[in-house]
Amino acid sequence: MITSDHKEEAFGTPEVTWLPEAVLDKAALLLQFTSALADHRLRPGDRLPNERRLAEESGLSRGAVRDTLAELERRGILTRHVGRGTYIAAAGAGDGPAALPALPDRSQGWPLTDCSPAELVGFRVVIEPAIVGLVSFAATNADLQRLADAVIAGREVRDWIGAEAADARFHGLLFDCTGNQMFRSLGQQILLLRSQRAWQMLKASSFSPEKWAHYQAEHEQINEAIQSRDAERATKLLRAHLTGVHRNTLPLSGDL
Repeated sequence: MITSDHKEEAFGTPEVTWLPEAVLDKAALLLQFTSALADHRLRPGDRLPNERRLAEESGLSRGAVRDTLAELERRGILTRHVGRGTYIAAAGAGDGPAALPALPDRSQGWPLTDCSPAELVGFRVVIEPAIVGLVSFAATNADLQRLADAVIAGREVRDWIGAEAADARFHGLLFDCTGNQMFRSLGQQILLLRSQRAWQMLKASSFSPEKWAHYQAEHEQINEAIQSRDAERATKLLRAHLTGVHRNTLPLSGDL
């Protein structure tokens, strides 16, 4: 059973008693970490149980647990200190291509905390093409550079968790680069919903390197249109992209 009680050790070092459930492989353990982070059962500064305890609870070998922790450290999600333990990194500390995006705090009055993957993508198919034209006109040079950097980072993706992080980063920036607080707030709401377990499990089960390469190529085309300030082309490309995501991914979820 997953628990998440926090207590203070001597010298004020935070200790967390979060434990994973039994899993079949390393990918499933990664999913549990991302879900715990999204739900704030794991928080920046928390110290994780040691490898032996994580292995016992997850049913994986210590080597598999060690590999998982190393991957999370590479992504900037964890920090490990010899003799002190393994900690959740500060929010925003990860700057690699697959670092998890910062999540809004669920305690701050967000109006919607759950919806199905089908509802989420259906909503995005309508909303995102409507705002990308605004991005093409309103984005500053700094905004355009952030979009370009996000697309470049997407080329380094190797697995589903990296793909989800890169995808969330690119699409989240579309809302952020409108320069409009209402759209930015909406983008944060969508990011929160993408952290839900149903969405993450769907992305894990539907990922393939070939599918990501296709989506990455579409991201690059959308970015090129935005960089050229071609609102009409950017809108058309983004609508086609999200329609394809809806068609290719959601039948796997049983929501349609």
